[in-house]
Amino acid sequence: MTTYKMFGSTNSPKKRDPDAKPMFDFVNGPDNQICCSCDHVILANVFPDQIIDIVLECPSCGELNVPAKSNEIPHQINIDAMPLFNQYGIGLQQDHLQAIGLLTLSWNALEYDFQQLIWAAANWDSKVGELTTLHMGNVSQVTLLKNLVRNLFGAHPKIIAESDSVAAIFDVLRASRNDIIHAAYMQSSTADNELEFFKRDAKKPTGASKVVTVTADKEHCLDLVRDISAARICAICLAKAFTVAHTDGTAPQCLAGGAETSQHISLLQSRLASLSKLRSGQGQPKPPQPSRE
Repeated sequence: MTTYKMFGSTNSPKKRDPDAKPMFDFVNGPDNQICCSCDHVILANVFPDQIIDIVLECPSCGELNVPAKSNEIPHQINIDAMPLFNQYGIGLQQDHLQAIGLLTLSWNALEYDFQQLIWAAANWDSKVGELTTLHMGNVSQVTLLKNLVRNLFGAHPKIIAESDSVAAIFDVLRASRNDIIHAAYMQSSTADNELEFFKRDAKKPTGASKVVTVTADKEHCLDLVRDISAARICAICLAKAFTVAHTDGTAPQCLAGGAETSQHISLLQSRLASLSKLRSGQGQPKPPQPSRE
């Protein structure tokens, strides 16, 4: 059994609780990681490859520690100066994290715009609309929009075509966003400091799950943010046209010749094809293996 003294800021510790249990006990590992301040065991029976750079609070004295991979001196570090991606063991660079955060918030805005598009198509006020769509899944919302438009505007094929285009764009962006937000990551064993994203899929009844790699680099995230912004314009313009249609019945003129909506739809449709192609090609490489260094 090797005992490693953890790194920490050695601030004034809280009142010590010598009977506190370790934060994690890995049961069969060869090493213990102890607090830099009070020597209390924080990680017990841990394997070396289970150690990640993450800030842990000592369960005994409350000191902040970072696990050590050796007993090198000194054991004092400025935790507050550590980047957030190191403090929380995320492993991604700050600008990459910001791109993922921007993607998340942009998608949330598009979700609400798409719900408002449904309300406009159905001629519902916001109170009725929210009660109907607030907890409805995105796939179901796409189906609802298509059904409403066909029921209410069945005599106008151009309206149906534009509505279907916006719904298809929303659906592909949803899938592309989900690939990133619901993916895990690990360091590739074939390249230094290279992170690869992967996800597990068991939607097909094959009796086993499948691991596929996912495109999730910073540039791809920002491309999706731009696509989402354009999709929001499409949804908002289409919603305005539906509102006019229910007011004075001029929907065919508003939509079929609407340059603003049609232009954004045309631009997005080319991206729609590339995103679909990108997603269909994912999963071909073998999943990355975790680094043991």
